[in-house]
Amino acid sequence: MNFEAIASSPLNNFTHFYDFIGEPLDSVFGANCVSKVSNVISVAALDNVSGAIICERNGTHRAAVLDLDGQFAFYDPSLLMMRPLVLDYADLIDGISQSCFDPCDFRACFEGSVRACGVANDFLVDWQVWTPLGAKTFSMFFDINDVSSDVNFPWSDQIFNKLPLWFYFRYVSLKTGYLYNLQYFSKTKKIVFTPTFTPEIVYSDTPEALSLISDFEFSTGINFDLMTRTFNSIEAVFYQAKSKWSR
Repeated sequence: MNFEAIASSPLNNFTHFYDFIGEPLDSVFGANCVSKVSNVISVAALDNVSGAIICERNGTHRAAVLDLDGQFAFYDPSLLMMRPLVLDYADLIDGISQSCFDPCDFRACFEGSVRACGVANDFLVDWQVWTPLGAKTFSMFFDINDVSSDVNFPWSDQIFNKLPLWFYFRYVSLKTGYLYNLQYFSKTKKIVFTPTFTPEIVYSDTPEALSLISDFEFSTGINFDLMTRTFNSIEAVFYQAKSKWSR
């Protein structure tokens, strides 16, 4: 299975609002985790590999589980993984922790290890990454017995409860090999660059951001002025989608 196209495509949390109002953005802007997981399932099916979607507990994040010749595999699109992480399903159910080093050929230039363990239905994915600015650990819980074939976005009243505090666009820097988030803050209308998994923030309207803007355009093929206009249109698009949802 070739996941390179999926891994190299940017991740975001806003293109689905444009899709909802019938004004889809160009594919260069990437997709959200739901669309990416749908693509994972489709790619797997081409190789006659069965797959299903699992949802993070108490959240909307989606990941995929695959059956690779009887082996249990996990794929999280938010990390732009190059291949699924193969685990021992029996050990997961028995609650045995498993560790592996650099399991996914991350496109980012950091070292990573994963500890995945299961207790009853709780599947804990514990990512530990080492970045140029230090170490970062974060965890996600999934119910591996609660799987779905539904690849549609999980629209609900909760999604439209209020305007998200920020919108993001995650991409791989082709110059440094590192993952970056470009974030737009709804309240301040500010755009910032932040290396993923780090606390560093660089505002796009400062001299320090000039090299990052150049790198962004080189890496994504998107003009930064177009990205800025897209971010600035998100609020109006969100409320159009909200109005359509409430009809």
